[in-house]
Amino acid sequence: FKKFRSETYLRNPQFRLGMQFVNIEEVKEAIKEYAIVEGKSIKFGKHDSQ
Repeated sequence: FKKFRSETYLRNPQFRLGMQFVNIEEVKEAIKEYAIVEGKSIKFGKHDSQ
């Protein structure tokens, strides 16, 4: 699987099926940047750990 590189992909995030992230914070940051670039509105719900 391809790993997400924040230093490369945060300017123009491109997601692929199976992409691996270091942690949930990196995922959220990438999604936020994607929303900005694409002009989308997003909301995050609470993350329940079990």
